[in-house]
Amino acid sequence: MLDNIILGLLLFKSLSIYRIKKAIEEYVSFFYSPSYGNIIPALKKLEKNKMVTIREIIVKGRNNKEYTITRKGREQFRLWLSQDISIGKTQNEALLRLYFLTELPQEKQIELLTSYVEELKSTIKDLSAVGRETLKMEIPEKYKEAFNYRIATLDFGLQYYRFEMKWYKNIIRKIKNKEMMI
Repeated sequence: MLDNIILGLLLFKSLSIYRIKKAIEEYVSFFYSPSYGNIIPALKKLEKNKMVTIREIIVKGRNNKEYTITRKGREQFRLWLSQDISIGKTQNEALLRLYFLTELPQEKQIELLTSYVEELKSTIKDLSAVGRETLKMEIPEKYKEAFNYRIATLDFGLQYYRFEMKWYKNIIRKIKNKEMMI
């Protein structure tokens, strides 16, 4: 999956490892969070398979590697993109902990869930800021369609986290009112 994320990020322009990490962090981390330690091995694999090329450039006196997608990389990315989409398994630690939450005293349950709701609020605030900044960008005509799909994923993230926050607030209310029984 990480290979395809990197190829997708390289579709529009060449990027350094730092810029790839930043793009993943800013644009796709709310729906896919790869380990940053896996980026360099993924890039090496992509280079070995001739899906990216590397160009050494000097920026502020330092050697940097800039990665560019090749025609073979574009073909591989489009092949992956055109395959059937399967329903992904959710890996949500908050839900996992909720499943076992009765092992803690009620006060601790509420404390943990309230803290999680605050984290969700912060994430919503951050995504909203990214959205506002993104909408201010001057987008070349040839990238406008792609831009609209990226905005759609951002909107999904915002709606998802808003739903999750509302849902957990309701769970907290039920715990406080002892309504969690069947």
